[in-house]
Amino acid sequence: MNRNQRIVVLMLLLMLVLSFLVYPQLPASITTHWGMKGEANGFSGKTFGLFFMPIFSFAIYAFLVWIPKLDPKKKNIEEFKSTYETFLILFFLFMFYLHLLTILWNLGMKVSFNQALAPAMSVLFYSMGILIGKAKLNYFIGIRTPWTLSNEKVWDETHQKGGIAFKVIAIISFLGFFFADFYIWILFGSIIIATVYTIVLSYFVYKRVTKDSE
Repeated sequence: MNRNQRIVVLMLLLMLVLSFLVYPQLPASITTHWGMKGEANGFSGKTFGLFFMPIFSFAIYAFLVWIPKLDPKKKNIEEFKSTYETFLILFFLFMFYLHLLTILWNLGMKVSFNQALAPAMSVLFYSMGILIGKAKLNYFIGIRTPWTLSNEKVWDETHQKGGIAFKVIAIISFLGFFFADFYIWILFGSIIIATVYTIVLSYFVYKRVTKDSE
């Protein structure tokens, strides 16, 4: 286990420890879901509410570490492994942050959930943009369309421009801090636009690259 992996495992263990520490202080039913405007609208028993996120995060981490090893192009993943592992640290830091927000809310700190979420989502999408921009051709990580997977040049150009698109989402996401009531609409709208953009982009890049090679 390398340094980056140890950092993630430590964060996941801290999530579990935190759950155990606050368990006696919380009521039998706690808030675990918030609506489009950040209002509490979902509840569960505190055992499930406190321990689902840490256990689920452990499962996701095991999957994200294991799945690249199955990739026929795993040598390409090695080329951006450090970027991928840095992204994993930030992703699970985000999960830890969500867990902490849930606990603080249920302890009585009723912050605006959307306002609190916006900066964290912004950091997550920016780091995703960096990862996408550096990803090399593989079958598990990146913008996987029929056109990117069929041609390395198409993959590289699509990912360079797609990485910029995800960084733009990060900037737009931060606006949610100032427009909390509309944050989810802003976020989902920008994600849909960026997704359509990258799919269409990959097609037109493929058409150009294959035409140039004829």
